[in-house]
Amino acid sequence: MVAALRVQIADEPSDTIVHRFRNFGEDVYRALKDRCAIDIEEIDRSTTSFLVREVHAREAQSISRQVLTIAQRHGFGATATVAPE
Repeated sequence: MVAALRVQIADEPSDTIVHRFRNFGEDVYRALKDRCAIDIEEIDRSTTSFLVREVHAREAQSISRQVLTIAQRHGFGATATVAPE
C-alpha cells in the first residue's frame, strides 16, 4: 500500500516561522526525494504543512521518525507532527 503523510507544525505562521519551516521542508526534500514523492514547489509555498507522497506502508514509521528528527534540528521538535493523510 502506498500512502501520503502530512507534515505539519502547530506554530503560528509568522515570517520567521514560515522561512524556517520552508528550510525544514527543503531538508526533508533532500533527505527523502529518492524514497518518496515530495513537491519542492509545494514546500516553497507552504506555511505550516506539506505532504510526503508515495510512502510505502512498510516505510511509513521510519520516514516519520526521519522527518521528526529533521524537525528537531530546525527547532520544531515540540510542535511538528507527521500523520497519514
